Amino acid sequence: MTGALISRQVIARLPLGRVYLVAQSALLLGPALIPTAGGPLPVMVGMCVLSFVTTYLGLGVAGVVIVSVRQAATSQPLMGRMTAAFRTLLFGGEALGGLAAGLLTGRLGARGALTVAGVGSAAVVVALVLSPGQPPAGTPHRGKPGAGRLRGSRKNLPTGGNPLRCL
Repeated sequence: MTGALISRQVIARLPLGRVYLVAQSALLLGPALIPTAGGPLPVMVGMCVLSFVTTYLGLGVAGVVIVSVRQAATSQPLMGRMTAAFRTLLFGGEALGGLAAGLLTGRLGARGALTVAGVGSAAVVVALVLSPGQPPAGTPHRGKPGAGRLRGSRKNLPTGGNPLRCL
């Protein structure tokens, strides 16, 4: 919830693509802290708490960014279909992820399954960083009026109407 609360201020001050990249990276790398947690009990608890805080902060901010971009890029008559398709993929992926987690845990144990998940998440972050979808020249930067604004229509996108170029 904290991520969702601060996202408006963050988006207003920083380039939208960079906000999404950092938030998504926090979301993906947070769980990698769990299998590395070891040592005395306070250290283990601290690592697990840091993992959840990082993950959910990233989730809150990335969620606001990606929903805003999707809504700005989708015409009103298609909004319901777009949302339904996204939710179908999201919830279907969660179900398959739960099945995969159970199978991995049965085969590798809890720490092994968490390590595989952490390595997989890190690979996604590498792909995000190397993707050609980095913010183009002209994406609003800190201090410029209207930076990160996504209200109304595609014209308000910081990339001149192309929603995918701001990621």
